[in-house]
Amino acid sequence: ALQMPKTTGFWVVALPEASCDAGCARLRLGATHLACDEVAHHRRNSDVSSPSRMRALLDSLGVPLSAGAVCDGRWGEGADVPTVALDGESCFHSAVGRNASSFHCDAVPEPPGQGKRRLCFCSMPRPPLPPRSPPPP
Repeated sequence: ALQMPKTTGFWVVALPEASCDAGCARLRLGATHLACDEVAHHRRNSDVSSPSRMRALLDSLGVPLSAGAVCDGRWGEGADVPTVALDGESCFHSAVGRNASSFHCDAVPEPPGQGKRRLCFCSMPRPPLPPRSPPPP
């Protein structure tokens, strides 16, 4: 049986007001720009689906939350979630068991102008599918 490769990639914190498409495209492995992949994001959702996991991940990425910061799950299916406030005073974590269709790499943090930053799972872009060969005559 063919094994699906485990999703390889890593979490990054995008620039303020930026989408995950933009956040991942800033990174390169060799000559290849990384890409945001909604399927991979969904597979790794458990990394960002609770306040404690969100805090631990942000710490590991060098974007620590303040001691009194509140990490809220109200917008757990939001297109721009998970996000963190620029001042480290708040964040929004993803919902447990979230629907894969609720991840949007092109979404920017809402509402605009607050300088929120998205957490993005970036990986190598998927190779394009080979062209379909014509049916035999």
